[in-house]
Amino acid sequence: ATTLYKSVAERGPWGSLSRWALESYLKGEIGKAFFIYSRMAEMGYEVAQSSAAWILDRYGERSLCMGEAGFCTNTERHQRAHSLWWHASEQGNEHAALLIGDAYYYGR
Repeated sequence: ATTLYKSVAERGPWGSLSRWALESYLKGEIGKAFFIYSRMAEMGYEVAQSSAAWILDRYGERSLCMGEAGFCTNTERHQRAHSLWWHASEQGNEHAALLIGDAYYYGR
């Protein structure tokens, strides 16, 4: 029942945020896409968690990640991506779990 509820809840009217984030990404607006995915990730959306983490890993500084004192340092970016991958893996995202395992194996 919980799995079905999660599936229905993630496809509500707020799904337009996910489309907006994807459209922003496809237009090359990486920072905007990251911002939208990050907000959705904070609400617990697994797809947004993995998408935000992927942007952090793939685009680095272009993600416009904000840290403690301005833009994220590489360390802050890796920590944030790791946290997002972890949350996504806890919701059953197997790819995220694999990336967490790789990070531990390679000492990242």
